[in-house]
Amino acid sequence: MSAETHTLRNVFFCIWEDAARKGRQMGRPATKLSIVRSFMSINVIAVAIFRLSIYFCAKGLWLPSMFCYYVNIIAFGFDGSPYSEIGPGLVVVHLVGNVLHAKIGRNCTLFGRNGIGGKGKGNTGGWRGGPVVGDHVTLGFGACIITDQPIGDHAMIGAGSWCFKGVPERAIVGGLPAELLRFKTGEEVQAEIDS
Repeated sequence: MSAETHTLRNVFFCIWEDAARKGRQMGRPATKLSIVRSFMSINVIAVAIFRLSIYFCAKGLWLPSMFCYYVNIIAFGFDGSPYSEIGPGLVVVHLVGNVLHAKIGRNCTLFGRNGIGGKGKGNTGGWRGGPVVGDHVTLGFGACIITDQPIGDHAMIGAGSWCFKGVPERAIVGGLPAELLRFKTGEEVQAEIDS
């Protein structure tokens, strides 16, 4: 990760983008007042604390990093590893039960009780042993990604599905283990970009 990524300015930019995207998903107008109102959501607060934990970890400040990490676990039941890397626009719909250790792209949505991590074999190709999740990826409630292989942009993992291998761009997968159901249309991809 580049040094400019780990600046407080970038952290606050990402938090602002998270709140703006949460507001858009709730059908609110994209005004500054609406975005500020989104900061009252515990979902946005928990993701902000997650981002601060990542920031402090990257700076080698273990005490504040672990403090943020444990606050999220105790207060929200949200286990976001400080070793993760998260793009702007992350929306976590339901916090409790999420376990995240991955590199996650821009504008991703997690519906709850999601697990994202590697196979426990160290750095075997993925990001620190975990997956690299692309932009505009959606995980349904209870969906898990347990692989070190990449998840392509605009992919969707269905509710209750478990991915043990990579997912191509625009793919919709489901089942246990997750299998390809179909690819998203251009209209579906454009709708995600607009949201």
